[in-house]
Amino acid sequence: MHNSTEFRIGNYRPIYLWAGPGTIRMNKVKFMQVAVDEKVHIDAHKPESAELVVNKLYQNWIHLTYSWGFPPEIEIEDWNSFEAATREYHKLGAKVFAYIQSSNCVYSGSFMQKDWYALTPQGKKIYYYSDRYMTCFQHQEWLDYLRERVADAINRGADGIFFDNMWYGLQPNSLYKTWLGGAGCYCPTCQAKYSDEMGKSIPVFTDLKRKEVLEYIDWRASKMTEVINQLTMYARSIKPDVVISANDYDPIMRPAKLIFGIDFPALARIQDITMIENFALPKWETQPERLLVNNAVTVRNTQPLLPPKKHLSVLSYDIGIGFDPVYPPHRILTGMAEAAALGCSMTTKGTEYHDGEKMTLLTAPEYTEQQQAIGNFHRWLEENQWIYQTQSERCAKIAILYPGDLLWQQWHKIAPVYFAVQQTFLVNGIPWKVITSMEKAKPDDQIIIFNEKEIHHAHNNKIINGMNLSLADTFSESFFERNPSLKRPLASISEQLIRGYHGNKVMRRFMDWLGMAKLITHTPFFKVPDVSFQQELLGKLNLESFFRVISQHPVLIDVWKTEQDKFHIHLVNYSSQKQPILLKSPLPQKYTLLSPDEIPQDLQARTDVQMEIDLYNILTTIEKENK
Repeated sequence: MHNSTEFRIGNYRPIYLWAGPGTIRMNKVKFMQVAVDEKVHIDAHKPESAELVVNKLYQNWIHLTYSWGFPPEIEIEDWNSFEAATREYHKLGAKVFAYIQSSNCVYSGSFMQKDWYALTPQGKKIYYYSDRYMTCFQHQEWLDYLRERVADAINRGADGIFFDNMWYGLQPNSLYKTWLGGAGCYCPTCQAKYSDEMGKSIPVFTDLKRKEVLEYIDWRASKMTEVINQLTMYARSIKPDVVISANDYDPIMRPAKLIFGIDFPALARIQDITMIENFALPKWETQPERLLVNNAVTVRNTQPLLPPKKHLSVLSYDIGIGFDPVYPPHRILTGMAEAAALGCSMTTKGTEYHDGEKMTLLTAPEYTEQQQAIGNFHRWLEENQWIYQTQSERCAKIAILYPGDLLWQQWHKIAPVYFAVQQTFLVNGIPWKVITSMEKAKPDDQIIIFNEKEIHHAHNNKIINGMNLSLADTFSESFFERNPSLKRPLASISEQLIRGYHGNKVMRRFMDWLGMAKLITHTPFFKVPDVSFQQELLGKLNLESFFRVISQHPVLIDVWKTEQDKFHIHLVNYSSQKQPILLKSPLPQKYTLLSPDEIPQDLQARTDVQMEIDLYNILTTIEKENK
């Protein structure tokens, strides 16, 4: 495993840069012959673009396309392009991740003769977008093929291996607050293995009230972890210092263990650097409803699940791959600032944009403003590493006890309240932290729980049961949960719609026109809760004992204690416009104000500090010369 000092804010500056001939080909497969700017995709593997990425955007870990899952007689072109591009980026001192698609492949050429595909209970192959099918993680020939790709990528110069889409077979769908369909793979190999190890048949329907279904979901996730661990050990046997990373897809804002088979804490222990891909690029909207899209909830819930000193990176979309144009500079910078404030890095999204006419990359010449903004912010983070390196722990007087497996097991009941509580704190400028056990609470923490059994483990802390808040009473059991005989026909309709979307060009275009992709990619939990709920929750807490920010529009506040027992207070403006804010402190504090756009300035000791915020302010009592 790698020392965490290589992966920290300012030092670690990664970029997704899927390009080259394979990405051109994949875009056309994935989006049914969409137009692609082929020149910009080819140029991304050439010296001029490498110079731009490394020296202008100031990225130093480059995620390059190695294997999208095309059959080898086609994909050899991509492997050669990866090798040539890796040489160019190495010349400039950057390191390279080799992208390996791990859970699916393109159904063409020699792959049409393979029997390694995951199957539904009815024996059907499982779509992954168009002309691709999910593969089986218990099929030895597929595992051997992944090992070949790992070895070849390393031999062609990869410094790291990046496993994408660690998804185990069929994914259950949530509709009308009920889970539909099966989960995982029902091929003969999986059926036999599950029978041998568990003495049971794989459940064909995802009914979370049944113990055998919960046991199977745990088994499926453990097998996914086992596969990634085996591939990781194999990679390290070839290159001991290889860096392992993966797409730990949205493990907080959706029940990833249930849907995909992703056991994030277990997978994080294997990886050298974790990366969460999600749909949480910061955005504040007041019309037609109040919506605060953010990574604060994801990061604060994720970091306590990581091994000590393990660094986290996030990569966030808006609508999703193939739908988003290149984001405006300020929106990109808000994401970068939010990540830094929360103690993690942001992986730059350099690829899979659609400009309204064609698929394009961030490296295209029309995006000079975005390129310069990203590079400037990266340099500021590097120059000010001392801010983040001296931080030892997140500080807050409000602690939310993470519900663990209970969250995914009772998702439709707990998740709406769990995330509404955190959205309330965020929109009101109140710091909070997430803890994984009562033992991790401080003596004066106010703890919010979502499982009444945890009350018996409390000490002298003030305890609030989130499930006793009025919002919890509004989420009654689904009509389909009360009438389970109707779930199978509903599941059949849902499956046909999904298969039609992936297999029929007319249906795809019609459903995209209706905006139905958002039903899959977006979460309802970024909505700002009603004022009545906010007042109910905040009325139960003492908010005068710690820092808080008062503002017209939401401002992230994250407070970190340093090794010298001082505070760093990070403030990020979610509004696209500069605004005045008031920072409230329990005691008078003397600060140094730091910002990417301003020279440092000292502020007089006081409890209330008024200031303006454009993008990102940091208040610290540590003088720079004492770093």
